[in-house]
Amino acid sequence: YSYSGIYQDKPSGPGAVYSADGWVYSSSGDHIVGGNIAWLEVAFRDAGGHNLALYRSGNVDTTTPTDTWIDLAVTNQFDPGSFTLTNTVTSLTAPPGTVQVRYQIVFQQPANDGGSLFFDDLILDQTGGALPPTVNNISPDGSATVLSGATTFSFSANSPSTTIPTSGIQVVLNGVDVSSQLVFGGNASSRNVSYANLTLNQNYTGTIKVTDANGFTLTTAVRFDTFAPTNFVWEAEDFDYGGGLYIDNSTPSATNSATSYFGRIGMQGIDENETGNGGTGDGPEVYRVGDIMSTDLASETARSKFAAAGAQDYAVGWFNTGEWVNYTRTYPAGDYTIYARLANGNGGAANGFLSKVTAGQGTTTQTVVQLGTFSFTARGWNAYDLIPLTDSYGNVQTIHLSGVTTLRMTSGPLGGGLNMNFFMLAPARTDLPPAIVNVFPDGAQPYQNTNKLAFTVTSANSTVSSNNVHVTLNGADVSSQLVFSGNSSSWNVTLPLAQGVYNAVITATDANSRVQNLTTTFDTFSQSNLMIEAEDFDFNGGQFVDNSVPRSSPAADSYFVYPGGDPANAAIIGIDLTTPANDSGEQFLYRPFESCGSETNQDFVRQKFLTAQQTDPGAVDYDVGWWNGGTWLNYTRTFPATNYIVYGRLAGGSGAYSLTLGQVTSGAGTSNQVTQPLGSFSATGTGWQSWQWVPLMNTNGTPAVVALGGTNTLKVTSGGGFNANFFMFVPAAAPSALPVSVSISHSGSNLVLSFPTQAGHNYTVQFKNNLNAGTWGTLNTVAGDGSVKNVSDPLGTNRFYRVSAQ
Repeated sequence: YSYSGIYQDKPSGPGAVYSADGWVYSSSGDHIVGGNIAWLEVAFRDAGGHNLALYRSGNVDTTTPTDTWIDLAVTNQFDPGSFTLTNTVTSLTAPPGTVQVRYQIVFQQPANDGGSLFFDDLILDQTGGALPPTVNNISPDGSATVLSGATTFSFSANSPSTTIPTSGIQVVLNGVDVSSQLVFGGNASSRNVSYANLTLNQNYTGTIKVTDANGFTLTTAVRFDTFAPTNFVWEAEDFDYGGGLYIDNSTPSATNSATSYFGRIGMQGIDENETGNGGTGDGPEVYRVGDIMSTDLASETARSKFAAAGAQDYAVGWFNTGEWVNYTRTYPAGDYTIYARLANGNGGAANGFLSKVTAGQGTTTQTVVQLGTFSFTARGWNAYDLIPLTDSYGNVQTIHLSGVTTLRMTSGPLGGGLNMNFFMLAPARTDLPPAIVNVFPDGAQPYQNTNKLAFTVTSANSTVSSNNVHVTLNGADVSSQLVFSGNSSSWNVTLPLAQGVYNAVITATDANSRVQNLTTTFDTFSQSNLMIEAEDFDFNGGQFVDNSVPRSSPAADSYFVYPGGDPANAAIIGIDLTTPANDSGEQFLYRPFESCGSETNQDFVRQKFLTAQQTDPGAVDYDVGWWNGGTWLNYTRTFPATNYIVYGRLAGGSGAYSLTLGQVTSGAGTSNQVTQPLGSFSATGTGWQSWQWVPLMNTNGTPAVVALGGTNTLKVTSGGGFNANFFMFVPAAAPSALPVSVSISHSGSNLVLSFPTQAGHNYTVQFKNNLNAGTWGTLNTVAGDGSVKNVSDPLGTNRFYRVSAQ
């Protein structure tokens, strides 16, 4: 079944009594059909979110009358474990352990049956029992005030049923519990609460949690700012006009005015860049009528200057990716943190870029230098946030401005556009954590081939000890292997790496205990590794081409169409492949006469394709798709003799997928092949063109080390649900092992030695009972896979240990 709906949670407690109903309407034009049903539901939940009691209305289904509103009363009691009807009731009572009541609409769809419903006037009415506490008079309240300049946060907590102990009030702001600094007034059932240590020019998010004497708990989210209303602000809709013209200290206006941008027209390519509808604009032009850049009323928290002027607040909207506007002003001299008041309604990440025009202001040939990025998580087209300007690593930027300067705001690629209300200069922050910059590899693209991770840690307002810089690599703490140069204000840090795929978490803590974290995922592969394109499978009974070249026409050194253009070089079913050509929509773009589907892909373009395209622009990259489970493709190549770690460059639509790799040990080129399993590739797909590095794993769950040399035939068998671009063979013996850092702990009666490992290496734990003894004994040998390994030894004997890697 597929379930959809909406819900609302409210605080509750044992003994609270409720009634619930709501109205539903089924239109004859879109009446639900098939097995679709819907109902209203009330659930009493414990602190862990588990249902303690469950009540439902009757079902709405295909027999429900159409074109009339029907009242649904919640009167059916269900067992919350088995979901079976147990009773019919007139009231809903919260059982012991209740902390929350959830009221929701549930729409159950068993297949793809159609139809829709309208719901209205959903009421959950508490008719008895103790009432939960309330929180009121929150100040500052971000939904009512912007640029409050407040230094004190306050609210009232009230209980209509009992008392509220001061210990039952918790306030968390920006992740810090400030409850111990609260000041209380009022009385035990009506608390006035204040916190007087807000920092000026900050964004705040947090929670107020109130628990009364009955155990009822209410949690209220808060969001506000303390930016000074005297900070330098310019409106987003007040961009340049007339080819670089501007107005300092513009005033809000509803009519044309010498001190207002109202009705002024910018010049395309000089003051603005509008791309919508072929450059003619794609949104309302309310504030600057006739200008192709959209300026509409801002559905925003009111600011006092607009009320004082009797004017409306406007915003730039329909500000699509790549569009830009210029802002020339006489900016006051100083160092600033720059904020933008932005919104986005597409969900997920959104961004925009701020640049400085360094030459050509007022012309069509302007030179710009990017200053930073405004990055944020979208909350809705009218849910604005004050976003600080940061660098590409998320570090808040300090920007120096002085005098007449032209700044440019460009809509970024994330989020599909922006709404912009205003920009603000706040005094440069002095409370910032250390900055982590110049990170390489940074995962910006595949194949960032290097033998080390490098980054810089800087602190403008404090110092950072090298002992307070930590790196976790694929879950293992490798901080002891870091190499430092520089000083406590600016460290250059490196960490040796082998070829592989890594997730690195870098943490730096300054002398004021301010912490900066940066997480990056990257690979260090070389494009000179041996790669087999998935579409370059064997032909004509085990024949193959070493070092094939991307082509857009048949050639002897390419698998395109037929190798050498000879139809006799077709793949033979049962010898070279078993994939059938029977999927709806299957394409055969690379080898159009074979039974294996292929398509052009959207993966990173490797250098060999860029090189080929210099003389053959049609030589593009392909992948194998429509590869049904249980079918296989053979790949014969001449391999340099060594041990390899094998990676598949794979993509899956959604959900888990897998494939296996085997080596044909006899019968290659015949229909009677014997295959030795080498391992499997398994991953969870995120999109048919969202490409992933997937290592070949052995049955122990560690990367398989595959020994190959000379002519070998490999067989890849599909488990279904993926596309394959290529398979890459990374020499396992080439890189040297990372230094080994060993930590020791106790578990029961055992001593446990823990150490990070690296794929392609074996780690041997050795011991001596006496350092003067002649030889080291072997306790255990484990295969490295990039994770932390644990080796146990019973307690009771004094021993010395060492770990060697090969």
